[in-house]
Amino acid sequence: MTYLDALRELSGHSEWLFPASRTDGHLDTKTLTKQIADRQRAPDQIIGGRTIRHAQALLLTSDLGEQWRPHDLRRTGATLMTELGVLPEVAERCLNHTEQNRIKRTYQQYNYWPQMVDAWDRLGERLALFANPDADNVIPLTSTSRA
Repeated sequence: MTYLDALRELSGHSEWLFPASRTDGHLDTKTLTKQIADRQRAPDQIIGGRTIRHAQALLLTSDLGEQWRPHDLRRTGATLMTELGVLPEVAERCLNHTEQNRIKRTYQQYNYWPQMVDAWDRLGERLALFANPDADNVIPLTSTSRA
């Protein structure tokens, strides 16, 4: 079972990757950003009543105070895709970016669907390698070891 399949099962088989809990739509994008930020708080920044138990679950390092945002995952995914041999044009389509050149956008209507499926599969296979924290190819990041 893939991670997306597991997420779909957890969400009650919603059509949305992140369904809203109180409506039929998707989770508000600001909510996801806020929840991630709440889990990257230094001990002196914890806000009472909000994710106290997991306030540091997503910290990159404990002493640099750097935070990441959901948008960073898009950049990382596109970077990994191109590193894996996916054409930049296809990686851009996977990010749902549209062609900036109006002429190209008008005349080149191909949607790259088969290439996008392959790109997502490649990315999934690469990310699966990171699922085992004891694997030889995983290097934990610390304040003295930055990749």
